Amino acid sequence: MEDKANLEERANEIMRIAESYGAEKNYVFITTFRSMQDIIYVLETLMEEIRSGDAIVTKEYVKGRENRYVNPAVSEYNKTMKTFNDTVATVMKIIDGFKTDDGGEEEDPLIAILRGDDLEGS
Repeated sequence: MEDKANLEERANEIMRIAESYGAEKNYVFITTFRSMQDIIYVLETLMEEIRSGDAIVTKEYVKGRENRYVNPAVSEYNKTMKTFNDTVATVMKIIDGFKTDDGGEEEDPLIAILRGDDLEGS
């Protein structure tokens, strides 16, 4: 993932562009966008756990028997990533609802920033 400063800058730019659509006043957009940011934090935390530990962990059971299995953080990361992808899809649908079709060929700046295009002046 990008560094936190760049992600924060990108989030601010997304909100700035969303304001041009009036989406920043929409309760569903605001809560979904915040949720997306929270999910990013959880993903980063889980990835730190995965990278600092082992992918395979050992748990000791009764009578000292050990069982090896995949670190639970890996499956939680995968579940959280699915939630993130679903949340992003929801944000995109909300934004699409605010866009007006002006018939122009110019690329939409919000779609471009969400896609990951460079920020102006970066």
